[in-house]
Amino acid sequence: IDIFLSGNENNPLRRMIREKCERLSGRYRVRVPKEMLPIEEYQEMLQRAKLAVCIESFGGETWRQYEVAAAGAVPLMSWPYTQVHDPLLPDEHAFYFSYMNDHFERTVEEALRDDDRLQRMSDAARQFVLEKKGRRGLLNYLVDTTLTESIPA
Repeated sequence: IDIFLSGNENNPLRRMIREKCERLSGRYRVRVPKEMLPIEEYQEMLQRAKLAVCIESFGGETWRQYEVAAAGAVPLMSWPYTQVHDPLLPDEHAFYFSYMNDHFERTVEEALRDDDRLQRMSDAARQFVLEKKGRRGLLNYLVDTTLTESIPA
């Protein structure tokens, strides 16, 4: 699978990207299920996908981008509209696209051009997520930042 997009159409941005993905299905192997997948099938799709589209919902980051990276796919995400702590880095852990014009399609084309690069990014993203965004990484961040600022110098 070259491109995987999962999720409902609860916002116009998601509908637009779904349509763009469906139009790309003539050139790439695209999987855009219309229904919610059983968890086992969803996880299998993530493991088989090269790119998995992650559309933000109510913030600059979503658990889906970390779930995707942990499963081995490279996240394909819209540029965040806010700053996040320890983000997935462009061209190192993820590909970022704009909703404007054909930027999504051009980003997909660039991303799928080099399988070796995709594999390096997949490996780097997975390692990053397991170290920084898993429970241990998040708890360490919370403890370090809250205790460091409360300890008198």
